[in-house]
Amino acid sequence: VQATTFADDFNSLSLFNWRNPSAGGTWRPASWYSPNDDGYAVNQGWMVNPFNPATPYTSLYTAANGMARLGIENNLGCGSACQNQPYLGSQILTQSFAQLHGYFEARISAPQVAGTGFAFWLMSASTWPPEIDIVEIVTTSTSSPAIAAQTLWDVTTSSIAGQCYSYETFPNYNATQFHTYGVDWTSATVTFYIDRVARCSFPTPAGYTAPMFPILSSQ
Repeated sequence: VQATTFADDFNSLSLFNWRNPSAGGTWRPASWYSPNDDGYAVNQGWMVNPFNPATPYTSLYTAANGMARLGIENNLGCGSACQNQPYLGSQILTQSFAQLHGYFEARISAPQVAGTGFAFWLMSASTWPPEIDIVEIVTTSTSSPAIAAQTLWDVTTSSIAGQCYSYETFPNYNATQFHTYGVDWTSATVTFYIDRVARCSFPTPAGYTAPMFPILSSQ
């Protein structure tokens, strides 16, 4: 049995503000590679940093009673501060936690809203790839089921090294219901799980030698 090295039950949401680092915080919102991010564009959305005075939309980041909510909204009027993107999204990554190998999981429900998506993934602080997409949930329409993909990326070619889909391995999958998505990353293999049942496994690509941190994003 592996000891737990990081956990958050989301009875509250501890956000890190790079403008006030001495205040601490567990999760950094809407950060990418640069150390002082105030948000960034992705697809047709803008990942909001609520500590940016131009995008003070704290309603996109809430937590209570053991559940975090990462919101998606129509553009609330931030204009050029959000590069005039039509949608606003939210993202959190751990401010101080990263780990080499181990089991990572989160319990997630995604709304059935056409054009939206949710992702739970691991990234390295130093370079891309490596990347392990523990789950990416994409909803193309309100009438067709959302699809969840679990993906491993190759460091040498920056292409997919392995991938499995919910409809292949989990025929009765419903993204709006809560499911536990996980990955067991070792030096030899990367094994993906849904509800703690192994769905697919691939050899660990060369170059997966640095700690990675978890990210959760809604867009």
